[in-house]
Amino acid sequence: SAVGKLPDENHQPASRFAALFPGAHGIADAFQHGVKVFGITIHYVDEGVDTGKIIDQFAFHANDGATLEDIERQIHQLEHTYYPVTINKVINA
Repeated sequence: SAVGKLPDENHQPASRFAALFPGAHGIADAFQHGVKVFGITIHYVDEGVDTGKIIDQFAFHANDGATLEDIERQIHQLEHTYYPVTINKVINA
């Protein structure tokens, strides 16, 4: 497969804790289950869905009354802040 040909340096941001709520709807799935701690997982890409080796994770506690849109906004802020930082750490390791 194409993924098997990619070097380990390929990364993919995941907008939730990938192991708990994998896939394209992880944020909504976590929100619907009443999760109180949300976050992102930055991991290597492999053949699976959100199964690559974890590079780093960042989290926050959801405020009482937070909407799905509030959570998504906070997650995107984490991605914009920490994805470049994490990539720089990997490149410079």
